[in-house]
Amino acid sequence: MKYLFAGGVSAIKLKSLIALSSIRSDSIISGLESHLIVGHRIEAASALASVPPANLARAVDKLELIATEVEKIKDDDWGKRK
Repeated sequence: MKYLFAGGVSAIKLKSLIALSSIRSDSIISGLESHLIVGHRIEAASALASVPPANLARAVDKLELIATEVEKIKDDDWGKRK
């Protein structure tokens, strides 16, 4: 299941996911913001951030994996509360 959509991620959520990742490049982070918060396509966001589209797509994939794990934890915690 996909959890991260172009333009569908809050700044707080993106910041938290980045903190859980190994992503530290300001350019990649800028591209992630353009794509995931603003809603630009990968190609446009990478051009705005001056990074190769493949690198930005790889960063999105990394964050998607982290978001998936976070959702698993949330589901597990929710199940224990019922």
